[in-house]
This record gives sequence, structure tokens and C-alpha cells, in this order.
Amino acid sequence: MDKRRTKITITDYHRKNIILLAQEGVPIPKIAKKLYLPVNAVRMFFTKWNPQKHKPIPTCLGAKTEPYSDNEDDYGFFPTYKWEDLSQSEINVYLKQN
Repeated sequence: MDKRRTKITITDYHRKNIILLAQEGVPIPKIAKKLYLPVNAVRMFFTKWNPQKHKPIPTCLGAKTEPYSDNEDDYGFFPTYKWEDLSQSEINVYLKQN
């Protein structure tokens, strides 16, 4: 018997039903049996990771040159800022995020 590896194509129908069955708590071997897929194909659906899609976005805000507090009693508290205290680059980042 000649066992050649063939590439299994998971269709949109399979993708939708794999997710729905997994959300219901059905184990992977039963999902594979129900959808007539190899168990490894269903496992790969959950474990396949493409690093190109998950690249970190580089962010550089620079460094703060002023001290966070002027006296030692304020070191235990979070600093509070006013809008006027922010630099233009900090304002741009804030506006981009919100």
C-alpha cells in the first residue's frame, strides 16, 4: 500500500465548524471524526502560527528627562499630569491611541 502525504485543504465550512465545535467543548479527535478530517489537520488549525502576521509594532517614545517627583515623600504615589505638561510627541501618541 502506497501512503503518500497529501495536503489537506481546510475549507471555510471546516473552519467555521471546527471553531463552533471547539466552543461547545468537543475534543479535537471527535471534531476530526465528525468533519471527516485527519486529527493532525484539526490540531494544526489550532497551532499554526505565522510570525509575519504577529510582528510587534516598534514604538519609541523617547525618555523622560525630568524627575517624576521633587521630594522623597511623593515617591510612593503615581505621578499626575495635566494636558499642558505633556510634550507634543506624547500628545500625538495619546491622540493616536484614543
